[in-house]
Amino acid sequence: MLALSFLSFSCQMPGTSPQESPSVQLGVAMPITGSLSAKGPSRRKAADLAMQHLNLAGGIHNMPVKLFHIDSATNGTLAAQRVKDLLDQNPKIQALIGPSSSQESRQVLDIVKEKKIPMISPASTSAIFSSLEDEDYFFRTVPSDAFQGQILVSKIHDFGFKKIATLYIDNAYGQSLNQVIKKGLKKNGAEVLNEIAYPEAIKTSYLEEIKALFKQPVEAVCFIGYPGEAPAIFNAWMSSGLAPDIKWFFSDGLKASEIVQGVEHPEKLDTSIGTIPSASSQQGDFQFFQDAYIAEYGDFPVSFAGNTYDSVLLAALAIQRTHFSSTHDLRQAIREVASPPGTQIRPGQEGLKQALALLAKGEDIDYQGVSGDLNMDQVGDVRNDYEIWTLKNGFIFRVETFSISGLTDKN
Repeated sequence: MLALSFLSFSCQMPGTSPQESPSVQLGVAMPITGSLSAKGPSRRKAADLAMQHLNLAGGIHNMPVKLFHIDSATNGTLAAQRVKDLLDQNPKIQALIGPSSSQESRQVLDIVKEKKIPMISPASTSAIFSSLEDEDYFFRTVPSDAFQGQILVSKIHDFGFKKIATLYIDNAYGQSLNQVIKKGLKKNGAEVLNEIAYPEAIKTSYLEEIKALFKQPVEAVCFIGYPGEAPAIFNAWMSSGLAPDIKWFFSDGLKASEIVQGVEHPEKLDTSIGTIPSASSQQGDFQFFQDAYIAEYGDFPVSFAGNTYDSVLLAALAIQRTHFSSTHDLRQAIREVASPPGTQIRPGQEGLKQALALLAKGEDIDYQGVSGDLNMDQVGDVRNDYEIWTLKNGFIFRVETFSISGLTDKN
């Protein structure tokens, strides 16, 4: 009953009523609650911004685009049930945007396969999706953790650390990235001495995990997790007195100012190192997106908000392509509008007007993402460079860009 009540409320939000005039309908599943709640609302806003730009450009098939929002709750089971309810109650939805976490996407994938509706995740980075039997219903606008793991290993190697501990959330994201890092460290002559998983449900104390994390002496910790649990983990470490000068390395899921909210001594995390797929180092128009987002909402977008914007546009442009060609499957069209050949398309109202006109004439387009290169391979994966970031007095700073040129997602 809880999920159904939530869904009913969502469908009554402005612009999402199924009783209105004909429209092109997309579902959007973002984590408004749970351990990724620091990021979900901004990604939802980015989806709404994409919808606004599409409609200003004339809409799809000359119909407005409408988004049906649900809270995926950073919970795979809840996300799957809520997506099922959404699609059952709104059978005209043609594609799903989201979810964010890899665990959510893994469980939602079974639902979209059954409904034969493609999903485009803006933030599910787990390497498992590159080899999963998804029947070509899973796409993403963010690269695989097969790359991120190698980059984290490279940064650890740069410091000369050989004895490492890993702390990871026990789900599809944490398990997969932890395995990539372990394998990479071994290749570099280092080893993981302490390997600690913690549950998805946020706990009040992580002292037990911290004690296990430092059971054997280590030189660095690689932390794979989300903002929701991070402050409690850091406070447990600081209060324990264990390894007070340890070097921390962070995965992309932790890039948020909320990771130090309520932390007693955030300065102890100064000089830590994090990684995240980079937008501004790529071809694309991230600055355009950021400026438009700030103008609309008055604040800065979070990580993968640009990827969310791109995901909505890819789904909508693919629907436009299939409308004017009886030979195109929507899944095939998603890959085609994101990749060469075709006229390069910029984001925003004017670029989208051009794209819609070209697609109406049966011509090819190549949408240039605000989040970077969106050329998709045969499994729906993209390649982008990475940002190396750090913390200083509780604030996040970019350190450098790390090119993935020469790296492979086969490890």
